[in-house]
Amino acid sequence: MARPDDPQRGATVPEPLSPQPAPGDDTPATRTALTNVRVFDGHRIRDPSTVVIDGALIGDDRAGAREVDGRGAVLLPGLIDTHIHITDPRSLENLAAHGVTTALSLGFVPPPLAAMVRGATGAADLRVCGMAAVAPGSRHSRIPGYPADGLVTGPKEAERFVAARVGQGSDLIKVIAEAPGPLPTLDQPTLDALAAAARAHGKLSIAHASAYQAVVMAQRAGIDVITHVPLDRPIDEALARTLAADNRIASPTLTMMAAIAVNLASPSRPGPDFAAALASVSALHRAGVPILAGTDATRSQCQPPPCAGGPRGCSARSRRRRPCPRGPEERDNASGPRGRMPTRA
Repeated sequence: MARPDDPQRGATVPEPLSPQPAPGDDTPATRTALTNVRVFDGHRIRDPSTVVIDGALIGDDRAGAREVDGRGAVLLPGLIDTHIHITDPRSLENLAAHGVTTALSLGFVPPPLAAMVRGATGAADLRVCGMAAVAPGSRHSRIPGYPADGLVTGPKEAERFVAARVGQGSDLIKVIAEAPGPLPTLDQPTLDALAAAARAHGKLSIAHASAYQAVVMAQRAGIDVITHVPLDRPIDEALARTLAADNRIASPTLTMMAAIAVNLASPSRPGPDFAAALASVSALHRAGVPILAGTDATRSQCQPPPCAGGPRGCSARSRRRRPCPRGPEERDNASGPRGRMPTRA
């Protein structure tokens, strides 16, 4: 919780809030009543009130509850990070400690690790996609150690790939959509088949798409969620309206896009254009496409280099600011403790 300096700006409470037992009750309370808290409901900070937590339920019956005086602090719903890459349980503990209660890992999480951390006390709830579908010989397939089971050679391989991910406990299906170029990519019929197979298994599909044509291909295939935004050409109003009409969802990972644009910039040739990413998000917003927060946070070293002037990536807050570089004094890690879980998207 945070105590607001003004109605719209919060500051961390300097000391912990100690729960107090209900008067005259020596038995352990099953309910917790958070009193004098200002609830943020997604639109505004409401007047001070009491929120009762009773197991998995939230209500207002304080009978028998232990009480925590919020002293006018702001109470937020749990945050959701729609794009991270975890490698160990500690990452989920760090997320929960900083208010992120649900995380979607879009990198491969070994099924034993996923089973171990799901539902762990004190950790963010985890959703996984398993390994992503990639074309043999593509840029992503060349990542050291990429599992051969993630290679999809054509439409006939789609059902095999999706069924294997479902069997491993994946919550959704990820594909790598790339614009046709010198390296092999998943073609349109293969993307179509993967999206159809995901629907047949009752799973949402999500596409990595950082080029305009990749977004077009993902849209045509019926992919549900687009993560990243183009760095070559902005999503135009027509495409944005089509995405909105077909109920697509966007997770732009703007700080990741800024990091790529900074680090791949070259004076000798045109490079990625972060202005295209910003313009794409603006077009999506105007069209009414739901835009979700995703940091692309990771501990892995097999990632693009960081923004100039800082550790691997920048804060999740910078999605609402101008891109890097920025001085260290302006940098924070909204998805983890400083120095532990840097964010890069």
